Amino acid sequence: MHSPRSLALSLALVLLPVAAQDDAQRASSEAAQREAWAHHQAHRYAQAVEGYRAAIARWPENHRALNNLAWLLLTAEDPSARSPQDALPLAERAVALAPDDAGILDTLATAHDALGHPLEAARLELRALRLAPEPATFAPALRDFARRALTTSPDPGTRPELIALALRGELELKPSAPRLRAALEELEGAAPLDALGHAVRAQLLSRLGG
Repeated sequence: MHSPRSLALSLALVLLPVAAQDDAQRASSEAAQREAWAHHQAHRYAQAVEGYRAAIARWPENHRALNNLAWLLLTAEDPSARSPQDALPLAERAVALAPDDAGILDTLATAHDALGHPLEAARLELRALRLAPEPATFAPALRDFARRALTTSPDPGTRPELIALALRGELELKPSAPRLRAALEELEGAAPLDALGHAVRAQLLSRLGG
């Protein structure tokens, strides 16, 4: 009969090659991702897509490759390289792997907006803004997604939330005093406010010194 210690040693010896193989696959995936990014930056989109897909095939949990491929499919300067439908599941997988990464949440929000879901895009962008070291980076997108949803949402019940989302983005952009007063009037006209709306109202009053 084997002792517990000998069984543990045997298991460790079995797992060592597996771990080494995983590390090698991960390193190979990261190398492919970096090469794909270089193509991406140079607008060589076909090579970039091929490289990102190779990186994902070698290590399916490579959230950077998933995110960067989704971003390319959403924002490539060549319209023929774009495919929001393909970008969405890639971005969803990336967010599942890195749920607290503001940039990856921004990619998923952009995918939803491109597919005509601006309310979901705005909600995701608010999460990105709250997680970001520099929230102003994501403020214009939050404002724009929410404003777009205001013009397309058939549900009047979402109006207070959408106005609050739009103004939350604007607050990061240091609006002028007249704009702050107009924003406060717009928000108060959208009552009843949810928790976000009340928080934005408090910020507006604070900026106005009231």
